[in-house]
Amino acid sequence: AISADRIAFIYANDLWTCALDGGNVRRLTSDVGVESSPVFSPDGRWVGYLTLDGRLRKVPVEGGGSITLATVGNTGYMTGAWLDDGTIVYVDRQQRMVRVPADGGPSVAMGKRAWSTRVNIATLQPLPGSRGVLYSACPGNCGIESAVWAFDFAADSGRLLVANAIGA
Repeated sequence: AISADRIAFIYANDLWTCALDGGNVRRLTSDVGVESSPVFSPDGRWVGYLTLDGRLRKVPVEGGGSITLATVGNTGYMTGAWLDDGTIVYVDRQQRMVRVPADGGPSVAMGKRAWSTRVNIATLQPLPGSRGVLYSACPGNCGIESAVWAFDFAADSGRLLVANAIGA
């Protein structure tokens, strides 16, 4: 993940950050296990991430303890997006997009009308103004078939943007 002044990455089963100028490398986690899919908060003060056991967590960029926000995340395709409105979108074990407040609280499933069939959601990116997310979805193996969609929170549904694409 990239913020205005640093990157976050996974190395040796831990979450690390590094200033964009190459200095100030810091390990943020060491007791949680393997992490995936780092994402910065909009203000750059926090890094959210997913764990292989399905937890959505966040940790301060300046160091400190990790905080668990949700415990029902997907353990296959792990992805998340931190929105300007202070919520995080991630994928649950039923392969639905859900939102949780970044300060903690209950997760709410999105798009109750959108999922007529099961799809894998491989990537999530926030849209400006917390209007929705871009996501890559595939009906099975994302290496064979995928498409980029936009999910509109106001309409509570997604629409196809680009077929045969991934990772927007």
